[in-house]
Amino acid sequence: MVNNENEMFNNSNLFANQDINHNNPVGGARTPQYIIVCKDFFESDMETPDSTVGESGTPCLSIKTGAMRLVTYDASGELDGDGKIAFQNPIACLKYGVWGPKIQEYMYNGKQVENIAIHRVSNINNTNIAVQKLEYDKCLIKTYEQVNDTITFSFCFLVLRDIKVLYSSADGTSKGMVAVSFDAAAVKAELKSGS
Repeated sequence: MVNNENEMFNNSNLFANQDINHNNPVGGARTPQYIIVCKDFFESDMETPDSTVGESGTPCLSIKTGAMRLVTYDASGELDGDGKIAFQNPIACLKYGVWGPKIQEYMYNGKQVENIAIHRVSNINNTNIAVQKLEYDKCLIKTYEQVNDTITFSFCFLVLRDIKVLYSSADGTSKGMVAVSFDAAAVKAELKSGS
C-alpha cells in the first residue's frame, strides 16, 4: 500500500530508465553494455572486445544518435528526398573521470577529435563480444554537462560507420557483418556486408 503521493511517484519510476540502469552490478562485476573509445580522452585498462593493440575505453551508460532525411511533397503527390540529411548530434552519458576536463578542453578550444567509437557489448558463451560498433571520424565536441558524478556530452562528425557484427548464439562464432558508412561531406552512404 502506498502511504503518500511521493512514495507512489518514486515507485512508478523504478524502471523508467532501464537503458541507463542496466549497468548496475548485482552481486558482482558486470560487463558494461556500451564502451566508449577515444584515444584523445579515455585512458583505461578496460580493453574493448576484439580490440586492436592499445585500444581501451571506459563504460558508457548510454548513447543516443539519429538522423533524418528532409523531404518535400510535390503537386503530383510524389515525395522528393532532396539529398539533405539532418543528424542528431550523438549524445554520450558516462561517469565522471579524468576524461571530464579533457573533453571540456577540446570543446572550449574547438579541437578536432580524430575518432570516437562506441562498442555495444554482449556476452555470448561467457565471452564479451562487440556486437555493434558506432564509429565517428573528424568530430567536434558541441556540448558538455555534468549532473552529480555523471557527464553528458554531444559531438558532431563528418564520417559515420555503423557496423553490426553477426554471431551465432549457439556457439559464438562470427557469421559476418552488415555495415553502413556515411560521409557528410560527400552526402553519400554505402552499405557493405560480408564475412
